[in-house]
Amino acid sequence: AIHANFATDYAITEQFRLGLNGYWLKQVTDTEVDGEKVKGRREQVWAIGPGAMYSFSKNDHLVANAYFEQDAENR
Repeated sequence: AIHANFATDYAITEQFRLGLNGYWLKQVTDTEVDGEKVKGRREQVWAIGPGAMYSFSKNDHLVANAYFEQDAENR
């Protein structure tokens, strides 16, 4: 499969960020069940949604992302 993701954010405060994130997935080989290829079952989808991050310290962060899938096939 080919997969890509992205994320962007804006600092609301030094500790809190809001942003937009998403991903894209395309299966490029057939699914196999018990060693047999199953034609016409390749997945593809893209998603987008909001994200947030709160920084408790330089090394401690809480991250939350929501994804809303679009144009999903064979999921």
